[in-house]
Amino acid sequence: MDGRLIIDNTRRETGDKLVSKSPATLEPIGEVSLAASPACREAVLAAKRAFPAWRDLPLAEKKKVFRRAKLALLRRSDEAARLISIEKGSPFMESMAVEVLGSLETVDYYARHLDVAVRPHKSRAHQPLFAHKKNSFRFQPLGPTLPIMSFRTLEEAVALANDCVYGLTASVWTRSRKTAGWLAERIEAGTVTVNDHMFSFTEPKAIWGGIKQTGMGRSHGLYGLHHLVNNKYVSMDFAREKGALWWYPYRDPKPRVIRNALTVLHQEGIGRRFKAALALLPSLKMIRAGLSVRSLVSIAGRLFRR
Repeated sequence: MDGRLIIDNTRRETGDKLVSKSPATLEPIGEVSLAASPACREAVLAAKRAFPAWRDLPLAEKKKVFRRAKLALLRRSDEAARLISIEKGSPFMESMAVEVLGSLETVDYYARHLDVAVRPHKSRAHQPLFAHKKNSFRFQPLGPTLPIMSFRTLEEAVALANDCVYGLTASVWTRSRKTAGWLAERIEAGTVTVNDHMFSFTEPKAIWGGIKQTGMGRSHGLYGLHHLVNNKYVSMDFAREKGALWWYPYRDPKPRVIRNALTVLHQEGIGRRFKAALALLPSLKMIRAGLSVRSLVSIAGRLFRR
């Protein structure tokens, strides 16, 4: 177990540590470095410095990062599952099938749906009156105040605008659609209007809210409704016969089945996936006990995807 901190892409060991113990034997299994306030502040500043590079990275490159992370976990899946079992006290099969597989599925999901999650969504104005609508300051003026600062480049303008602890609204004034889009992506504010200002508060579909110390949460639009409800996930399973791979007993062939399943679902290269799928055929009855026909069809379809 490597319990060092990771700050600014380097591992740090601190003098203050937390001893992790096995819940089964209470024997120490490792130490975790604890971060004091200075280290926390340093980590936050490092993340702020790194964010622009991640923000400006093309979506295709971001997806590659997710896929590399997934393959790194897949290569060390046994090691990760054993560590989880030792520290948590759960059976190895449960750690492999729940935590490891669950993490792989989550990373894979975001790698494949990242463009949908972050793609801008166009919406027609609901308010008829607005149907035609297409600085370094340490305070948030709420009156008729117009501070003016000069700049030489767009990068300098963005730096001046973002050098503030507040972020409610911002306005961009330009005749260039390309410049407007570039600035809107980089200005840190809850709302950015182009060639206009503040009208969006009266538009029901326009998400309203700030970032940084301006406030938390959103109103207006579907995101505003989400803050007024408790989101709930409901799963229903009416199968007459049930049996999950991580259920007791944990003897063979279950460990081999789960390892081959990880390869089928997440390994790159159709040849390796088909080889693992063939190895699963003798255990198909056991697999079928824990999956619906629809799930099996969905898994079979993943053999052919890139």
